[in-house]
Amino acid sequence: METAQNVNGYNDPPNTYVVTNSSNWVYAGTGFKDGDGVPLIVGYEVDRNMSNYPAPVSVNGTYTLLSHSPVVDVNTHLADYANSSIYQAPSGAWVFGSGTTDWGWGLSRTGFINARIQQATKNILNRFGGLRTAPPVILTLSPAAGASGVSTGTSISVTFNHAMNSSTFSSSTFTLRASGASSNVAASIAVSGTTATLTPSSALAAAKTYTATVAGTVTDTNGIALGSTSTWTFTTASASIGPVILSQSPAAGATGVPRGQLFPSRLTVQ
Repeated sequence: METAQNVNGYNDPPNTYVVTNSSNWVYAGTGFKDGDGVPLIVGYEVDRNMSNYPAPVSVNGTYTLLSHSPVVDVNTHLADYANSSIYQAPSGAWVFGSGTTDWGWGLSRTGFINARIQQATKNILNRFGGLRTAPPVILTLSPAAGASGVSTGTSISVTFNHAMNSSTFSSSTFTLRASGASSNVAASIAVSGTTATLTPSSALAAAKTYTATVAGTVTDTNGIALGSTSTWTFTTASASIGPVILSQSPAAGATGVPRGQLFPSRLTVQ
């Protein structure tokens, strides 16, 4: 809903657009991070979410605020802010609100064009048109497939070529299991951009083979599934050997040791 007017005329420079929820599919391929700003985008009409009114009816999990951009109303001189948003209606239609009438300046107005705003707009229009991109691809695994001597304190991570949807990663879609075990290793899972990380709740067993699995149902932020399940194995390092006594003086069971003489025990260890 409209909340403020932050400039008086067409040639007055609008405010900076400030990104939030940068992992959303709208920002795929833009390189945006939370807090990044795009100058000269927000104005002259400023719109935002108003919590005292009901949110739009949407498919669960799709309503997302994409920006929080500070402004000052030129009429009241009070601070305010703009929100852009995205959601999918129950009908299946997608709805995008830029929170500003100057969004188009970032697309084509000389001196205001921004490639990342152009990419976000492309993502939106592709989704609105029902277009799909290629599925995500796994680029790196850590530990690597077939690795041995892996630390028992390691975390398991997978890096993709697309930003991934964190809500699709869970204890059933990203797992780790020791050979011969009947259940998965207890762990926490986090997704940041293109990388998903599984962190075991306790140290892994030594000299043990583990199998990591990423289900084909995990998706990128465009909703495109990996497609096929990926599994790989690695082996942890053997348990370290503690110090061993090689010699001691006086020897165990020794006799004839002089009385009244300082003769401290001496241990030689490795």
